[in-house]
Amino acid sequence: MDSDVLRLNAKSSLQQASALIADSSFRHATEGVLVTDQGQYRGILLVGDLLRLVTEFQVQTARYANPLTLLPGNVPINDCIDRWLREGQSFAAAYCDIDNFKPFNDKFGYRMGDEIILLLAELLKANLPQAASFVGHVGGDDFIALSRSPAWETELQQVLRGFEAAVAGHFEAGVLHDGGFWADNRRGDAVFFPIPTLSIGAVCVDVHAFESHRELSNVLADIKKAAKRVPGNQLFVDRRQYG
Repeated sequence: MDSDVLRLNAKSSLQQASALIADSSFRHATEGVLVTDQGQYRGILLVGDLLRLVTEFQVQTARYANPLTLLPGNVPINDCIDRWLREGQSFAAAYCDIDNFKPFNDKFGYRMGDEIILLLAELLKANLPQAASFVGHVGGDDFIALSRSPAWETELQQVLRGFEAAVAGHFEAGVLHDGGFWADNRRGDAVFFPIPTLSIGAVCVDVHAFESHRELSNVLADIKKAAKRVPGNQLFVDRRQYG
C-alpha cells in the first residue's frame, strides 16, 4: 500500500537496476524493488538476488572483454544480438571500422594506434546513450554498436564528426596540409595513405528477418565493405528490406 517504493520496468537492464539500488535509501534497498510491465505488477525483486545477477554479469563481461578498451568482445556482442532479436523490438546495428589503420599503425607505432582505438571507443560510449545501446569491440580497429535509440543515425554522425576532429590532433601541420602520409605497403613500396577516417555501415534490424547473430553478422560485414568504398568519414545506412 506504500506509494513510496522503488519501481523498475521488467525490460530494464541490469545496469539500470543496479544504479537504482545504488541511489536508493537503506529502507528502500531492504524492502526490494517493485517490478512492472506496461504499468502492470509483475513481482518483487529482492536486492540480494539483484546483486548476485549483477556480479555474474560483471564476471561474464570481464571474461570476454577486450583488454585494451575493456569493452565486451564477440561472445557478449552475439549474446546481446540474440537477446534483442528474441525480445522482438527493432534496433539498429552498426559496424565501425577505421580506414588506413594498418599503415598508420606501422608508420607511427602501436602506442599511437592504441590511442586511436581508445578514441573511437570513448566516442561510441559518449554519443550512444547507455540505456538504449550496447557497444562492443570485435578486435583491432573493429567495433559493433547496437542501439534502440530513435536518434541512432544522428548519434552515429556525431561519432564521425568527433573522430574526424580528434584524429586531426594526432598529426603535424604538414601531414594535415597534405591530407596524408607516406608509408610502405605490404610489398615494401612507398605509398601515400590518407589520414585515418572512420567508416560505419549500419542497418535498422527487422527482428523477423533474422534468426540469430550469424545472419546479421554476415549482413553487417557486407555493409561495412560498402561503407569503406566511399572515401572519408562516412555513415552508410543499408535501407534494403530483409526477410
